[in-house]
Amino acid sequence: MVNGLYGLDLASVCSLPAASRYDLLVKESARREAVWGLWAGNGWYTFTDSQGHELAPVWPGAEYAEAFGETVNAAHEPRRMSLEYWMDNWVTSIMNKNCLVSVFPAPGDNGRVVTPVHLLMDVRTEASAYSY
Repeated sequence: MVNGLYGLDLASVCSLPAASRYDLLVKESARREAVWGLWAGNGWYTFTDSQGHELAPVWPGAEYAEAFGETVNAAHEPRRMSLEYWMDNWVTSIMNKNCLVSVFPAPGDNGRVVTPVHLLMDVRTEASAYSY
């Protein structure tokens, strides 16, 4: 069943290396002008990695956020953030909480972990290619 990006099924996309999923998120968030997170009703879902870092995950589509949420038994729903909201609000909020960003985590893989500013700069650079 084809469900994922570029005609690939969800499992195939989720099994790509973390660096490839990072690049995919950067390109797709700029193209779609949105990123996805897991909303808990009172805030965005975060988790702690094995080194004790608090991570705020983001994905390029709802289906990936939902698949990850199912593996961690999170009672959260995928929620779309416009690129404008994400850049102007979410990144600042995550920075204020001293969180890192888990970019496109997949079941059993935290994805690429970066600072919010690092991801913001990459997305802004990519988004500039879509400006007219």
